[in-house]
Amino acid sequence: MSSSTCDWATVSVAYVAVTNRPATLILGTSATANGWLTNGSPTVPTTVICYYGTNNGGTTKANWQTNQVVGAAMPGGLFSTLLSGLITNKT
Repeated sequence: MSSSTCDWATVSVAYVAVTNRPATLILGTSATANGWLTNGSPTVPTTVICYYGTNNGGTTKANWQTNQVVGAAMPGGLFSTLLSGLITNKT
């Protein structure tokens, strides 16, 4: 699987954190990215976006080749999303 990270956006100053979890259902060109969203304000919707690609873009969103919205109004808890278009035998 290519490098990946998940990010979030929120409309308040509430405590929000994403913990990446190991990928599952890893196939030749796809895998399921998993994580845990901690949202200090369950009444404030949080958008989770996974960024991935063949290079590690770090904390600069524009440096990632691909991104995928996981959810637009997530209160917190486990999340997962299918990432496709991956390159076989890349980590």
